[in-house]
Amino acid sequence: MTWTKRSQWIMYLGVAFCLHSCAIYSFSGGSLSADVKTFSIADFQSNVALGPPDLAEQFAEALGKELLQRTALSQVENKGDIQFEGTIIQFEYKPIAPTAITKADTKKEDQASRTRLTITVQLNYINPKDPETAFSKKKFSQY
Repeated sequence: MTWTKRSQWIMYLGVAFCLHSCAIYSFSGGSLSADVKTFSIADFQSNVALGPPDLAEQFAEALGKELLQRTALSQVENKGDIQFEGTIIQFEYKPIAPTAITKADTKKEDQASRTRLTITVQLNYINPKDPETAFSKKKFSQY
């Protein structure tokens, strides 16, 4: 490797390291300013008829665990540096692999051998330290 190619490679690594460590750029697709240290999750609401009665609490707890595992942020009860609140607006089971089941009286019934659960959440993200990144009533869906 020639000196110019080696110096270019070192320069690229140095720039990538600086951008990553300064929280200007994140290789995971999102970034937070360096002064953001905490997050809080307000009580979620559930506007769905199906699902467990404590669905909103389970979702808020899972969101908190995910943030604790994937970031260096710590969770506070309220007024965190970033804040989450929202509503579960859809909880739906859909059959994705139908199958016929024969009963003893030789009637066939269609049932699903596999079902897909889809949850849609309407989320508000509040970031007082960087209001431009905040959003309100954005929908996220996952199955």
